[in-house]
Amino acid sequence: AGNFQHRGRRTRDADFNGWTELQGWEEPTRVVRLELGNPCSDCFGLKKSYGIRRVEVLGHYIEDASDDSTVALLTRLAEASFPSPQELADQQGLRLVKEMLQGVR
Repeated sequence: AGNFQHRGRRTRDADFNGWTELQGWEEPTRVVRLELGNPCSDCFGLKKSYGIRRVEVLGHYIEDASDDSTVALLTRLAEASFPSPQELADQQGLRLVKEMLQGVR
């Protein structure tokens, strides 16, 4: 599975049409994963839930400090996305991604 580290959590609800900001971190980062949950209630009484409409990730490019290829990074992301090898759907999903990436190498 992937080596994901928890980096931030929303500390307060955003204002209506407001922003939620997460603190940054110093370590180089190749993948940002957002886990969505707990949407805001509908203030118009339409029985809907609202969540993220826009995501901005701000950072800067750093020279590649490792020999990880794009294919290796995508493989690790796929392994983290399909974390249950005993589940048939995860087995098939991971197999499909790996087969697709074989054509890229």
